[in-house]
Amino acid sequence: MFSTPTFNVPNLLTIMRILLVPVFVGLVMDRSYTAATVVFVVAGLSDALDGYLAKRFTQRTEFGAWLDPFADKFLLVSAFVVLTVTGWIPVYLCVLVILRDVVIVGGIVMLRRSGRTVEIAPTISGKLTTATQIITVTYSLISGGEPGILFSLLILLTAVLTIYSGTEYVLREARIQKLATGTHKSE
Repeated sequence: MFSTPTFNVPNLLTIMRILLVPVFVGLVMDRSYTAATVVFVVAGLSDALDGYLAKRFTQRTEFGAWLDPFADKFLLVSAFVVLTVTGWIPVYLCVLVILRDVVIVGGIVMLRRSGRTVEIAPTISGKLTTATQIITVTYSLISGGEPGILFSLLILLTAVLTIYSGTEYVLREARIQKLATGTHKSE
């Protein structure tokens, strides 16, 4: 399933994405919004590119499987926090985005620490949530956080998808763990 070299092009792109996060945050804080938008888009494109390269050239690694979702969360959470600080994204949406990730990651950590196996498999709603969050950040940067009907609808859609996908992940893993526990008891 995983290839052996840890430092391949997909993993280097993921590391680059992590290194771009403080650059992005600094640019937003310096009010260099055009440059911040470019950095955010480049980071987002690097995510798509590293995934494509890892699959296309069979360069998936265990390191990359762990690092890539971390890089995605680091970028998006940082973007939501800094844009909330600027007043462009509502606090409640930032809280929802962070809470969803804390619940999912916290649940995984707790289950693994208790000796359980956790398979992290993306869902369609999870992918839609990530895409919508990226669009929300990008739109916020391009529009300068100006309120409007389109932006309000985008905020609402992002909030609904964030809640839905977080709930879906929790319920799905609860079913999996219940089945695993039931299997162990019958052996």
